[in-house]
Amino acid sequence: MLDGKDNPRGKQALDVSVAFTVLATISVSLRLYTRWFIVRAPGIEDYLIAVATICSILLTIAIAYQAKWGMGKHADTLSWDDNVKVSKAFWASLIVYYLSLGLTKSSILLQYHRVFPTRKFQLACWGLFAVVVGYTIWTVFGSIFACVPVQAFWTKEKAHCIDQFAMWFTNAAINISTDFAIILLPMPVIRRLQLGKRQKSALIGIFAVGGFVCIVSILRLQSLVAISNSTDQSYDNPAAATWSSVETNVETRIDVKVESGEGEGRFLSGWETPRSKGARSSTETLVKDPRDVV
Repeated sequence: MLDGKDNPRGKQALDVSVAFTVLATISVSLRLYTRWFIVRAPGIEDYLIAVATICSILLTIAIAYQAKWGMGKHADTLSWDDNVKVSKAFWASLIVYYLSLGLTKSSILLQYHRVFPTRKFQLACWGLFAVVVGYTIWTVFGSIFACVPVQAFWTKEKAHCIDQFAMWFTNAAINISTDFAIILLPMPVIRRLQLGKRQKSALIGIFAVGGFVCIVSILRLQSLVAISNSTDQSYDNPAAATWSSVETNVETRIDVKVESGEGEGRFLSGWETPRSKGARSSTETLVKDPRDVV
């Protein structure tokens, strides 16, 4: 157990990360149970969000190890060995952080593609999906090979290294942009639908969570700016670690809300479900996939 008196900043970062990870894991587990064992129609997006959740759990574990070895303490109080261990855990946390975000965004876009059948929307969806996949590949491999040889990231030996702060700021800016794009993408389609109060409330809930993710992403960027200007990065890093964990887990919640909002699609009037037995509305928007009626 981490001693809160010895390292209160590290303990706080870990506690927040664990809390959000537990909530996200429960939400995703309920969704996957429904899709696999009740509806019996899992999709690719379900596998993606399952792996994203595993990555989020691994991120929390990496934060735990960082806190255990000194994240949150002043750098001059840490031994060289502890600094190496913190840096190694931090390196691992970057990889699973970017992988979790990329998989979650991809899962959301695949759900969009399934739920909204219009050709223009699906082309836009695939375009954004390509951006997300490219961004994820870049961030994951960029994090792994931030230094060559790789171990120079934590040993600080002479090596060829990417400007880490420039890379993090660039990645954060693209991440925030894709968050906004994913939230705004279905708006033109949704705006044309005739929705009741209940359906509108469901959509408000989904996009409220999406808006919160954008805010969290911006707060994480702010914490990165603070670290870049810090002379004591081990002491100032808990804020960035906390926001990274919160971001991945809240983004997972968006995926679940998109999937489960008012019965996975029934929140949009005019969508066809087995219960409606062929009933159509003036929107002529249909969903025939059994995964849309969880």
